[in-house]
Amino acid sequence: MREPQQGCELLIDECLPEKSYSLFNEIKHFTVKHSLWEGKSNGNLLNSCDKNKIRFILTCDKKMLRQQIENIRNYNVSIIIFMTKGNGTKMLEPLAINFVKHYESFKNKLEKGKIFLLYDKDIINVSEPEFDHAKRLSYIPIQIFKF
Repeated sequence: MREPQQGCELLIDECLPEKSYSLFNEIKHFTVKHSLWEGKSNGNLLNSCDKNKIRFILTCDKKMLRQQIENIRNYNVSIIIFMTKGNGTKMLEPLAINFVKHYESFKNKLEKGKIFLLYDKDIINVSEPEFDHAKRLSYIPIQIFKF
């Protein structure tokens, strides 16, 4: 168990399978499962990221969108949600590979205090219940990227 290293920008949430962690080896990252942060609520996780200057939380937890949509602007961290049909390594792998491949150019386009939804080319339906909830709000701190 450890705290994040200096300069770590990306936190990988515990909902991503451990087998997928190696897909992100090219990016300096930190995992919730291998830290003292395991089991923290999403709000406490955001506070810890702010305190440790982590820029991004990578997750496939679609509930985080609904839970944090109104709070995310209060943080210096952004949430990146992999919008896949499941959270198994085989489902995540194509999106993870594209994410890592484009990360250096991609990260400079990501503003703090926002939620980013990443879809792979096989997923066309943007009408997730969580997204519909977000659309009903008067402001939408969401951006959609599709590889």
